[in-house]
Amino acid sequence: MANERITENLVRDRLRDFGYYDPSNSIIVEEQKSSIEAIRKSLASASKTGGSGKGAPEFIITDPTTRDFVTVIECKAAVRDHSSPNISDVLSASLENEDKEAAAKRSARFAADGALHYARALSKDYNVVAVAVSGQTRNALQVSTFLHSRNAPNPKQLMTKAGAVINSLIRSLTISNMQLMTLPCRRRVSQT
Repeated sequence: MANERITENLVRDRLRDFGYYDPSNSIIVEEQKSSIEAIRKSLASASKTGGSGKGAPEFIITDPTTRDFVTVIECKAAVRDHSSPNISDVLSASLENEDKEAAAKRSARFAADGALHYARALSKDYNVVAVAVSGQTRNALQVSTFLHSRNAPNPKQLMTKAGAVINSLIRSLTISNMQLMTLPCRRRVSQT
């Protein structure tokens, strides 16, 4: 049986590989809650279940040197729960009239939909990199990354300057100095 804790451990290990936990840098990795008041406030009513509870992405990553950016990572154990069939509608805001209960179920079940749910809540104050990760082994992980710019109506898929979809975890939070490290994953998009 798939276990989301395994996926979280794989992400945590990869973040360690990239030096996110290294005391010599300023990156702060928090799990399911943040010590930053503005983030806590934004997530205070962002429960994926649609209720009045707090939103709790698996990982919340910030860097005091880039205060206007926050990264959220949402994990799901099963790759089949990576993104809903409606993800393109979520990106284009075509689902804005979606029933709240259906939206809550979709956001709770799928990693990408959940990450974008949190990004929407945080985008009032931050530029948000939303990362969805699913899978149970390093080689089978599926990763999707999105950017919800501050106050933008819609998120978009995060892409390289060359136009390739980013389907790996990001080594650096400093967008001007973003370095990408390949994380093996199930689906790859070729750079042509």
